[in-house]
Amino acid sequence: MRTFFLLAMVVVCAGDVPETEPLSSAGTTFISYPPDGLQYATTIGEARLAASPDWQETDANPPLPARKALALAEAALRRVLKNGGGRDLNRRLDAASLVPLGAKKWCWRVRYEWHPRDGMRGVPPDFDVLILMDGTVVEPVVRIVGKRG
Repeated sequence: MRTFFLLAMVVVCAGDVPETEPLSSAGTTFISYPPDGLQYATTIGEARLAASPDWQETDANPPLPARKALALAEAALRRVLKNGGGRDLNRRLDAASLVPLGAKKWCWRVRYEWHPRDGMRGVPPDFDVLILMDGTVVEPVVRIVGKRG
């Protein structure tokens, strides 16, 4: 008798679930810890996201090509982190990925990491650059001054 009652509840509840819009990631904050000892926060606001172009499902490629996103990220990195990380660290491009931000809204997330020249120790310093599909680089803001941890 219990099995039948539980099964009936699941069927009734599943039928009442409304269809919803995809979740939006606008307002999500991305945190970076580059080797300059500061913490940077990058947040994409709703208005800025709404103004950026959609990536239509019928389009093979995003409105902003990967090469252009990489060039914009490199320029932003040099502008924000003036000293480049120091002589004891090697900087490398870790990833360039597409991040879904809601229905037809995407951004590029270009991530850099720094590794000691004499080998890896612990979590490497990192820096994310977020670029909307119209080529707008979302400027990071210094959030906390001081070392990680």
